[in-house]
Amino acid sequence: MYLQEAAAHTGVKGSRAMFLGRTEKVFTVGFSRTSDRQYAIWDPSNMGTALAQENIDTGSGLLMPFFDPDSSIIFLAGKVPTAPPRPSLRVKCGSSDLATDVSRWW
Repeated sequence: MYLQEAAAHTGVKGSRAMFLGRTEKVFTVGFSRTSDRQYAIWDPSNMGTALAQENIDTGSGLLMPFFDPDSSIIFLAGKVPTAPPRPSLRVKCGSSDLATDVSRWW
C-alpha cells in the first residue's frame, strides 16, 4: 500500500529512494533527462515538489544511498567519472530545513 507517488527523476535510467527515519523525509537518487546524476529530498506529505534537488555529476552508474541515522549522514556509493576530482556531496539530515542544509566538502 502506498499513500503518494511522484516522478522523482526524469531520466530513463534507474533510481533509488529511501526513507530518512526520524527526519521523516525521503531521499532519492537518479538521473535527469540529460543523464546527469542527481539527488532530491522530498516531504512525504507533499511529493509534488522536491524540497531540494541538485545535479551531482555526469557519471553513468547508479548511485546507491546509505543512511546512518545516528549521525544523520547519507553516503552515496558508486563509480565516479575519470575526470579530475571534484568535491564530494554531503547532505546533513538532522536539521529541520533540509533544503538549505546541503554542502560540499573535499
